[in-house]
Amino acid sequence: MELGKAKTKARNFITTQSDLDIHPDLYRRVFKYEMNHSLTLTKRVLAKKLRDAIMPQSLKAFIGEKRNPITFSEEDFKNALRLNDWQAEVIIFPPSSLMRLLDLAVTKEQKVALRTHVEKILNFVRVLALINQKKRLRLKVEEKSYVAASPEDFHTALNTLQTTIRETVTRLGKRQQEVLSLLQECDEALDKHKVAEKLGISTDTAARALKSLAKAGYVKENVNTKPYTYEILQKEPNPLGILENPSQYSLFWQDSLEKWLKGITAALQRKGIVFQILNSNNQDSFGEIFGAQAGNKESIELQASLTPENKRKAYTPNCRVAEAPFEVESGLSAENRQIRLGFSDVPRGKCLFLWRRIPPTEKCELCGELAVEYEIRMADSNNILRRCQNCFDKMRLAFGSSEWRNVGEEGFASLENG
Repeated sequence: MELGKAKTKARNFITTQSDLDIHPDLYRRVFKYEMNHSLTLTKRVLAKKLRDAIMPQSLKAFIGEKRNPITFSEEDFKNALRLNDWQAEVIIFPPSSLMRLLDLAVTKEQKVALRTHVEKILNFVRVLALINQKKRLRLKVEEKSYVAASPEDFHTALNTLQTTIRETVTRLGKRQQEVLSLLQECDEALDKHKVAEKLGISTDTAARALKSLAKAGYVKENVNTKPYTYEILQKEPNPLGILENPSQYSLFWQDSLEKWLKGITAALQRKGIVFQILNSNNQDSFGEIFGAQAGNKESIELQASLTPENKRKAYTPNCRVAEAPFEVESGLSAENRQIRLGFSDVPRGKCLFLWRRIPPTEKCELCGELAVEYEIRMADSNNILRRCQNCFDKMRLAFGSSEWRNVGEEGFASLENG
């Protein structure tokens, strides 16, 4: 950090200085990223340049050879992104192994900075989940939309940010890493002149790198010698191994999703709030996991319980399953549900309901929106209710413990004559 002069009427000043001579605001709010200096990438770049030397660019234009052909145009990508709901909130089940970020930090300042660094990682996962929301499990509560981030989002985020996270937390640049590696290889203490000679850099550059490493707690500075000497004090940060066992995290994700859905659906049902769960296209069938038969409106009772077989199955990111939306509506009690569905005089015990399907006629008397398609009556009552498809489904869900029998036109007529 550099200090400048400015006129002010204040008498007292409080100044701060970060350990590695960077702005303290940037120390916690940005990801540090530098060029990849690995030997593998250098070999790949050299090999590509040798291959490109065989075919000049002008000759490629004549023969029609395309570089990195892309199936879709830029406008296609824009249109695809416009279909997403960018106002949806993301539900994340982060692994407890994210606490291993503390292994990368050495000084107290680096550990404090992790409080905001972990939020950046979670935000990256949220963006990936929003981009792939059509392939993720979604929840709609009235006008609000929610997307559940999958294990695939965490794998992609950590693989992408692995180098960036390490550089951001440790704050060691390329030159500092070279100096630190040199000190680890040497058994004796080195001064700035020896470091500059061995690395082929200037004395000033070596001195700045040694000072910053001493402030960060990696090396020990001996001020009793002239010039100052430095020796290794602490090893390099531990490697980042957050998701070393992907299958274990996938099982953790499934268990967490099961418990979360049980709690949230129970709370919404108690308050009578309408919600809708949309199945994902890349996960196991929602009907297999939660006991609901996808597409069968006669059996859409929510049973949020994972079977042992599904718990043992590892997460498969690319399997395709048809989308299975369904809606659940419930009141505060069984009595309130019966009143809302037009069965206020029905006892709370198990009953027998007789129903038949009829051609669409007038609007439903309960919702007033869709046409009537069903007639329902109790076995011991002459009261006949006429309901649309949606109200009929909700009624069957509310009285799921009762018996529902399709008697058809002849059965209904025989009961009416009797």
